[in-house]
Amino acid sequence: MKPIVYILLLCLMSSCQKTTTASSSALLTAELNHPVGPIPLEDANIPMFSTELYETSLFVQTQADGTYALVIDMVLKNDAYFVSPNAKRDFSGKFSVHWEGDKPIKLLNPLDEYPLSLEENDSHPFVGGDVNWVRQNTTYTQHFQALDTGDFEVIGHIQFTIEPKCTLEKLPFIIKRKNGKIRVEKFQC
Repeated sequence: MKPIVYILLLCLMSSCQKTTTASSSALLTAELNHPVGPIPLEDANIPMFSTELYETSLFVQTQADGTYALVIDMVLKNDAYFVSPNAKRDFSGKFSVHWEGDKPIKLLNPLDEYPLSLEENDSHPFVGGDVNWVRQNTTYTQHFQALDTGDFEVIGHIQFTIEPKCTLEKLPFIIKRKNGKIRVEKFQC
C-alpha cells in the first residue's frame, strides 16, 4: 500500500511543477510579445482600472534615448468597444489622454495605437457615418520627456465613452518621479 501512496505523491508533485513552469513560461512569453517590447515583471498586465466591460493597465517604460513612454493597455470584455483617437470625425467620447496644470514633462508625439483600428460605416443615428471603433484589445503609447532631473508629479486622466453602455469613463492617474525612479499610479482624488 505504501508504494502506491508514494507513486501517487510523486505524480502529484511532478504535475504541480509542470503547471508552475507552464504559467511562468506563459508570463514570460506575454512579456516578450508586448507591442512596446519587454516590460518590467512587476508592471506586466496588472489592471489599474477594471469593470465588467474593460480592464486598463498603465505603466511607464524608459526608452533607450532617455525619454519615457506611458503605455496604456486596454482589454475589452463582453463585446465592449469605444471610438479610436484616430477617428477623423469629432466625437465627444473619443479615447484621449488629458493632462492637468503645468506639466514637468513635454509630450513628444501624438498617441500611438496598436493595432490600428479600421474605419467602418455605422448607420446608428448618433454616428451616421464613418468611425474607427476599437473592438479588440489595444495598446496606446504616449512618448514624453522629463523637463528636469528632479522629483515631480503630473496628474492626468484617460477619457472615453465605453459602448454599448454609453458611459463617459474618466480614469485618473499620476506619473511620479521620486529618487530617480519614475512610475505611474492610480490617482485617488
